[in-house]
Amino acid sequence: MGGKKKQASSGREPRFTRDMLVSDAVDADPRVGDILLRLGLPCRSCIVAWHETLEEGCAPLGLEVNRVLAELNALGEE
Repeated sequence: MGGKKKQASSGREPRFTRDMLVSDAVDADPRVGDILLRLGLPCRSCIVAWHETLEEGCAPLGLEVNRVLAELNALGEE
């Protein structure tokens, strides 16, 4: 079956999603910018952060968006 995979096992919707703008993710939590930078996505200072989704930002850099989302969504669990 080709349905969407759940990001969180708690039954709640994930806080961060692949279609979220990078700038919205950075604005949502002050720790996001540091995580993105550590993973190789220097988006917090990039002009395209206001126009690209997390998935679009990851693609040209060869980053696996699910890995990025897992780290971002783990922020709510800390």
